[in-house]
Amino acid sequence: MGVSGVWRRFLLVLLMETPSVTSLLCLRCNSLSHGALCGPDALSLVHNKSTVEVCDGTCRVNRILSPQGHEVHLRDCSRTKKTGCVSKNFTSPGGRKKSLPGKLCQCDRDLCNVDFTYGRENRAVVSARFRVSDPLPTPAGKTW
Repeated sequence: MGVSGVWRRFLLVLLMETPSVTSLLCLRCNSLSHGALCGPDALSLVHNKSTVEVCDGTCRVNRILSPQGHEVHLRDCSRTKKTGCVSKNFTSPGGRKKSLPGKLCQCDRDLCNVDFTYGRENRAVVSARFRVSDPLPTPAGKTW
């Protein structure tokens, strides 16, 4: 077998060992536009093609407390590959300097951003700077 035959075998093995790139399906909605359907549990929207998108990163869900004290939920695709949850302050709309408290969670399974229950899994926790740390177990039955 010559040099070209060795390279062909090498390339064939490399192609067989290369994992395929998969995309996720993520829910894309917000409780300001979609109301209660995109609230704490948005499972009813997963069959609506206009609210499901193909994502090459991770699915994301944000829960933000508005200045009026209402919970606002935002769901979409994130280009980052980090998973887990973090409490953080979000900048308020309109360029105001006030920050809004909330929670950001990212996950890596189809439609995992319909609610916050996936946060119970022992996954790496995302910090505000998106550094991965050791997973912290969440007691069963406890959500945020």
